[in-house]
Amino acid sequence: MLLMKKRIVRYGTLFCLLFALFNTSALAAPNGEFLSFDATSLSKSDGSYWVWGEGLSVPIQIYGLSDVEKSFESHLVMKKDQTVWFWERIAPSGEIKVYHVPALNNLIDVQYKMGDLLALDQEGMVYLLSAQGQLSSDRLNQIAPLSGIDNVVDIGAYWDYGHQYSVEKWAFLKKDGTVWVNRGNFPSEAFAPIPVLNDVIEIEENIALKQDGTVWYWPNQTYNALSDSVTAAPITELTNIKKIKSYGKSQVAIDQNASLWFWGVTYTGASDGTIRHNQIVPVKLNSIKDVEDAFVVERSLVVQTNDGNVWEASIDREAMPVNPVFDHITSGVQEIKLGARHPPYHDEEKRWLFMGMGCQQKRTIRQR
Repeated sequence: MLLMKKRIVRYGTLFCLLFALFNTSALAAPNGEFLSFDATSLSKSDGSYWVWGEGLSVPIQIYGLSDVEKSFESHLVMKKDQTVWFWERIAPSGEIKVYHVPALNNLIDVQYKMGDLLALDQEGMVYLLSAQGQLSSDRLNQIAPLSGIDNVVDIGAYWDYGHQYSVEKWAFLKKDGTVWVNRGNFPSEAFAPIPVLNDVIEIEENIALKQDGTVWYWPNQTYNALSDSVTAAPITELTNIKKIKSYGKSQVAIDQNASLWFWGVTYTGASDGTIRHNQIVPVKLNSIKDVEDAFVVERSLVVQTNDGNVWEASIDREAMPVNPVFDHITSGVQEIKLGARHPPYHDEEKRWLFMGMGCQQKRTIRQR
């Protein structure tokens, strides 16, 4: 019985991935080349904007939007003139309405984490779009810059588990290479830099990549407000790294030789008896080469290689070996993007359910 549950979990994960692959035909259904895409939308070279998911089985065009250049989290869209717009479907009619968002302009990132929605623009300003809830048309006039932080180029978020109850932490990478974290409860508290974190070029949750290729982490189990005693330390096994990724408590890194490293949580057991195993020391995965990108999808490690092939290895095990078996999924892939679960059902933390398979995340894959 336990073995069957494991198989259901793993094949459910693969089905999520393959569903995204099969949907490439749906993505290509509207005639014309597309400029950008994510897991639920795309913009075409003619400026039209198409969406699917959230109850839509095929892509539909939102006729109220034109000259679209890029889309973001929570139905935010940026036009070629750098103006930002918001669209929503009105229940129960399904009518789509479009609104200009004058408070935002020239966006580079929007992130929805732990109930909060933040946006980052090209000038390095961070905006709080919504606290403890998704964005809606009646909240557009409440959008305001986040006080106490500026000159930001990257945003990350994670849970701090050391308090009496867990609190959310947002990390901000500034243009000068320093990393700042909020004190206390977000967003009402001030921000402070993390000592020894300088020359940082990328952050993911509570890990950072420095310009020299080293990877650093700072605790996510603090017991007091951020102070000078809370600092970061290097992950000594990781050097010459060019890209880092973090998915909950599972992390991957790609080095300058296009080799893949894994550390963090693996899983055993089914939903009624899941056990999380923490592999603290990074392991180099020698059975995969020439890595371009990597993702953790449920209990799978999905890897894109530079030749356009996509591979999958299980993390449903007590520890990740140095030579895990990678199964070939597809070829001719240009880009993979992270996506959440699709409806019909979801909870308040936006963990989507799909076909009753327990598929926690999806990937949308753009084929060459």
